[in-house]
Order: sequence, then C-alpha cells, then structure tokens
Amino acid sequence: MATNARPKMILSACLLSKYLLKYRLKCPRKITTSPAKEERMPKLGYGIIGCGRIFPFHARAVRKLPEVELVAVSDIVEERARKGAQMFGAKAWYTDYRKLLDRKDIHLVSICLPHHLHAKASIDAAMRGKHVLCEKPIAINEEEARRMIDECRRRKVKLAIISQNRYNDASQKLYKAFQEGRFGRLVLGCADVKNHKDQSYYDRDEWRGRWATEGGGSLTTQAYHIIDLLRWIMGPVRSVCAHMATLTHDIEVEDTATATLEFENGALGEISSTNSSPIGFSTRLEIHGENGSAIIQDNRIVYWDFPGIPEAEKVLEAHLQIGSIPNRGYGESHPRQIKEFVRDVLEDREPLINGEEALKTSRLIWAIYSSAKSGRKVYLTKGGGDA
Repeated sequence: MATNARPKMILSACLLSKYLLKYRLKCPRKITTSPAKEERMPKLGYGIIGCGRIFPFHARAVRKLPEVELVAVSDIVEERARKGAQMFGAKAWYTDYRKLLDRKDIHLVSICLPHHLHAKASIDAAMRGKHVLCEKPIAINEEEARRMIDECRRRKVKLAIISQNRYNDASQKLYKAFQEGRFGRLVLGCADVKNHKDQSYYDRDEWRGRWATEGGGSLTTQAYHIIDLLRWIMGPVRSVCAHMATLTHDIEVEDTATATLEFENGALGEISSTNSSPIGFSTRLEIHGENGSAIIQDNRIVYWDFPGIPEAEKVLEAHLQIGSIPNRGYGESHPRQIKEFVRDVLEDREPLINGEEALKTSRLIWAIYSSAKSGRKVYLTKGGGDA
C-alpha cells in the first residue's frame, strides 16, 4: 500500500498541473510569456523647474521611477539648464520655464526655485494643468501660499510640498511610536539646529538673506524640516515667545533664533537655530512623554527609552543607526516623497503633505518672527491660523 502511494500522488499532481495550465490558457486574463510583450501604461512626463543645489535630488529620484520620464528641465542660467538636461537624460532644456510648462507631454513638475518664486511658478503650472511638487517653504507669506492652494484646487491638480525628512527611517519609527501611544502624555518637544554658513553663502546667491526673497534666515531655510517634524509629532501650537538676532552675517534676516512654545495638548517646547556655529550641520529632535523618550540626532535615533522593552532591545534600537546617512540636513528620502507624489497623481489621491499641511509649518515660523519682532507672545488661533 505504502509503495504505491507516492507514484499515485506524483501522477495526480501532474494531472492537476495540466488541468490548471489548460484552465489558465482559457482564462480571459492575458498571460505574458516575456517582459517584452507586457502591456505597459504610457509614462507620465515630468519636468523640473530650477537646476540649482536641490535639483539633483529630484532628478535622480524621477529617473528611478518606471511610471515617469524626465522630459525637460529649466533654469534661468543657460549653462545650468543644459548641463542638468545632459546629466540626467532630459529630452529638452529651457531658460524660460513657461516653455517647459507649455509642453503637452509634461504632466507633473517639481518647483526647485528660490523661495519668492514658488508661488508664481506653481500657479503658472497649475493654470496649464500640471501637478505640482514644490520645494519648501510653500511660499514667503500667507497670501501667496493661499493663492497656490486655491489655484491648484480650482484647476483640479495635485499640490504637494517637500518635507522629505518625514520619510526618513528614524522619523517614521518615531512617528509610529507616537501613533501607538508609547510616549503617553506628551510633555516636552525640542528642535535644535546648529549650522555654519559663511558670508559667501549669502553673497553668491542674490536672493538669500533678504526678507523679500528668502522670506527668513536660519529658521526658514535650515531649521524648517526639524520644526516640521516637531509640529508633526507634538501637534498644533497654541502660542510662541521668541527672540532672534543677526550676529555674524551682513544680511537682513536672522542667523540665530530661539523660541519657546505652548502646544494645544498642554505640552511645552523649544526651538533653537543658528547659522553662526562652527559646526558644519547638526540637527536634533527630542520628544519626551510621561512614559518614554526618543531623540533623533542628524537623522539617526540616538536615544530610545520606553517601558516594557527589554534592555538588550533598547540598546539595539538605540544603536541601529536607523537612517544611517551622511551628516546633512536633506535626509535620504526625497525619492520616497517623490515616488509617493507620482502615486498620488496616478491614483487620484490627496498628498499627505499638501499645501494646507505645509502651510501649518510656515505659519509657526512666521509666528516666531512676529513674536521676535514685537517682543510679545503670539497666539496661533485654530482654524485659519492653526500651526
């Protein structure tokens, strides 16, 4: 009996395989036999406006996505535009971004321009039916930001604002701990940026260092992402009390600032930022709750303490070098946010970091400026002014 069982099982398996193959061949779903015969959706055309310092982060990410093709780039400096196109294989380059936007084969654009041009370029893109991914900050004031949001909504195109550090491994792990309630009641959140920018940093780009074009200094440009992470975890801010100064640079905007915060949940917070430190670039985010604490230093988790975690696991989590990347402020996650933006367009879903969400972070920074200039505590109201 046992000697005949195995041959019968093998025979039955062979018959079953033939049956299944026969069924599959009659199935109306197409069975592909080679990658070359696969039916592929046409790629979406992608354009990048601005070929400066942040341009390669967008271009590299776009080139890696199978759903899109980098069609064209633009920059007011002809040599930058030409080199950018050649380096990343774009079909065309322009010195007038409006010619890029006029192309029918471009469906999505990244805006990588100086801060004061974000609103105009984004609105121009929306008016031509392009979906917009804009670098931070959304704009240099509330009025321009609102025009961007309203125009994109009116034209039924997506608007997303870069906050790539939310996509870093360390940030994601921290946010998950918050969502799971592992901190308990939040009590204190701290965001700190130490940076060194010499005068040449401001001199070589005319738009930097001016309120009308950069919209702010160390808070707006260097500390934006760490402030965004603080607000993302700690929640809406009720009030701020701030000081700022310009200590080591010949510029209009601040190179050093501090602020204390009151959050709507009752927790307190602090922000400090400077471009006058000899330290090249260092960021630190601390989140403390009644049940646990976590600290991210330069996009790595350096402290992780929650009850109920065995000591070995605690040490492991603290030293895994989550988000192990060079010491820089960009993080490693432009590709993740750009990939998500493309999926948002393809699947017709609202971006997680849309114009309204990004505006909340900018409102907090603007409130810090208002407090520092007036010498008074500034309250951020819920609804229209909620940060």
